[in-house]
Amino acid sequence: MKRVLTAVFLSTLVAAGTLWAGVPINERRDLNPDALVEVELVAGTVSVTGWEKSEMELTGTLGDTSQKLEISGGKDRLKIEVKLPEGEHHDIEGSDLVLRVPRGGRISVETVSAPITVSNMKARIELNSVSGDLDVKGSPREANLNTVSGEINLEDGASLENAELNSVSGSIDANLDFRSGGSFEFNSVSGAVTLRLPAKVSAEFEVSTFSGSITSDFGDEPIKKSSFLPAEELEFTLGSGGARVKVNSFSGPVKILRE
Repeated sequence: MKRVLTAVFLSTLVAAGTLWAGVPINERRDLNPDALVEVELVAGTVSVTGWEKSEMELTGTLGDTSQKLEISGGKDRLKIEVKLPEGEHHDIEGSDLVLRVPRGGRISVETVSAPITVSNMKARIELNSVSGDLDVKGSPREANLNTVSGEINLEDGASLENAELNSVSGSIDANLDFRSGGSFEFNSVSGAVTLRLPAKVSAEFEVSTFSGSITSDFGDEPIKKSSFLPAEELEFTLGSGGARVKVNSFSGPVKILRE
């Protein structure tokens, strides 16, 4: 009898959509090719892919029926937000958002514990998360990536005009090239910073740490900034220069590798 009652109880919850079963999302909006799309989510996952269509497609699932999806704005600027019930920000079911937007558009995503993946975008992307990982594939023109404890990964040998990557305790791993005249900054407190660069990269480098080590496949050996502190710094120019690259780490190691 106990097993029968348990089965009936669970079946009732599932049928009511309050347990396990996410609420499906299927939304479309027309967008201009250079539109700004903003996303806000507390927990779950966000995946953004650029495509050739002048429209936004949003699929995935809401964590449960108590969460509310709000989409506002027009063709130039669209905001997507998953709102939680008032006062309920702990032990929530995460929502999974799968988004397709125009390749030439701009994207801004903010999460708390949701990882963010972006691919095939060619304009500006801005990603902010507290503990979620940030993964970028392709070559956006500009990237501003910020996390506290999540990892930041730039893949596929991205070629960017400008970029700023900031992490407190998460690592930064960037496989990329620098467009001439661009400005690039990588900052970490205790996470490792690894730059994977092509052999013929052209850039001016300024690298410094307070207590972390610096290793490089390019340029000279790092020098000690003080006889009393473990701080190190390294400055060098590759090719004709052109791009300006700054790397700052407090206690995490810095590696600049030739791919």
